[in-house]
Amino acid sequence: MIPPASIRQKWSLLALAALFPLTLMGVSLLEQTAIARQQSSVNQSAVLPDGIYLYGNSPQPNQLARHYVVFERHKGEVVGAFYSPQSEFTCFAGDIQGTRLEVEALVPEEPETQQVRAQLASLYPLQRVSAAERDAYGQTVGEDIYYLIECLDESNLPIQWRELPSLIALQLVWQRHYQVITDKATGFKQVRWKPKRELARAGEGIESPYDIEARYRSRYGVCWTGYMVHLSETCDDDQCHLITNVMTTTAAVHEAKCTQDIHQSLVNKQLPPNEHESGFGICRCSIVNPGSGTRHHARRTNSS
Repeated sequence: MIPPASIRQKWSLLALAALFPLTLMGVSLLEQTAIARQQSSVNQSAVLPDGIYLYGNSPQPNQLARHYVVFERHKGEVVGAFYSPQSEFTCFAGDIQGTRLEVEALVPEEPETQQVRAQLASLYPLQRVSAAERDAYGQTVGEDIYYLIECLDESNLPIQWRELPSLIALQLVWQRHYQVITDKATGFKQVRWKPKRELARAGEGIESPYDIEARYRSRYGVCWTGYMVHLSETCDDDQCHLITNVMTTTAAVHEAKCTQDIHQSLVNKQLPPNEHESGFGICRCSIVNPGSGTRHHARRTNSS
């Protein structure tokens, strides 16, 4: 088996196995050595082309106690994060006007998103990855992961490497984004990076190598990766409102699909509602308990 050129000198398989999930999620962008260019004057009305960008208030990446912003621009919209190495990390999504970000940020420990405006002209431009470079990098990552797994399959390692959490996440992510095409005539195998339109539904996609059950969700302009907590409470006008049921699902599960399970849980607790109000309408159920009602709330929770 001939290894790809980018991995011929990489024989530390276990170390590589631990690092590749992070590489595929784009963290390697932050590890690349960049030549900082401090610009004394920047045209703030300049339009950044589509691509992936890294800016910071330091001319060098990954400096402790410094602040950075990494984002991808696509057709005027941006998705990214503000972060400080080994400290803060805040995801955001929104628009970019010239070199000014106007985004909604998910601030840790805050129940609602925060509107943030950031002027990139006041920061150091550390790195830009074009769409072509991103595609080439994605192809290289897919080939390297495939070669790594093939080497592990052929090895006689004394450990159960298939049970390692990092390898489980790695294989699941790879299977969603890549496939192997075999030439029937020659038997040559080629790794193919799937275009976005061919990917499985978002509910099946792994969003983090640290939590393979966390899912992406966009609701009323708010985007997050994690879970949904469904709370039920009594809602009688003349009585105290009490929480009667708590149900947690991945963020990909719509509230409307939880009604039956919530009702059954309430029945098991001998708390059947007469009327069930929720964010997606009012649901009438066949279980009748006059004078009692239940209100259903869905709340987002981010994956840590």
